[in-house]
Amino acid sequence: MGRNVLDLYDVPNVQSMFYQSISPLPSWFWRDNGAPVNALARETAIDELAELAGADPVSFREQLLANNPRLTAVMHAALEQAGWTPGVGSTGQGIGIALDFTDGTYLAEVARVNVDANSGAVHLQHVDAAIDCGLVVNPDAARCQIEGSIVMHGTSSTLNEEIRFAGGKVLNNSFAEYGPARSLEVPRVNVVFVEDRTRPPSGIGEPAVGGVSAAVSNAIYDAVGVRVRDLPFRPDRVLGALQTRATAPR
Repeated sequence: MGRNVLDLYDVPNVQSMFYQSISPLPSWFWRDNGAPVNALARETAIDELAELAGADPVSFREQLLANNPRLTAVMHAALEQAGWTPGVGSTGQGIGIALDFTDGTYLAEVARVNVDANSGAVHLQHVDAAIDCGLVVNPDAARCQIEGSIVMHGTSSTLNEEIRFAGGKVLNNSFAEYGPARSLEVPRVNVVFVEDRTRPPSGIGEPAVGGVSAAVSNAIYDAVGVRVRDLPFRPDRVLGALQTRATAPR
């Protein structure tokens, strides 16, 4: 769920395409499965459309969410918690937003990043997350699930984790080379629940992973004006995007 733009937004003219990768490697289970890469594609595209329309990313989304009050509510809750006033296009603030819907749960995440323009290094400083998962039975456990999703799975896969291949062989065959996020590299996380006790509980173990890479990508663009979508957002990739922009004809 949440893989198709029409699962979230009311878009009058849209084409959704499915691509089947051809790989000798089997695909196995991962936390949140296909949602993160689809959220990355969808939410960065929405930000681009907002800028083309001359609108900020929040007010533009609000127009597309007229028939989705629960997602609208979590978006505004995350925005309020972050204390963010969004602008049009790249504002230099280094803040980005992403929405997602999966396992029956509505989620919004606002990421704040710092980008070193000389090295391309991205530091994810803070994530504000707002979640509507219906009735919250155990708030502490639910909060831990969300924080763990954002910190370990979302942040680590967005900025660090990568398996590299050459000649049919794995090049980085140890965790030291694979690069899971270390304790000093992870963001601070604030979580707010937008709870409706009349609704049954929905999934909470996976949904918070999906929006991290999209929110970070949008935050990078807000900070330095380049879009990166090739995960992970390694410094060399961000620096390459900055250098390409600098040499592009105007």
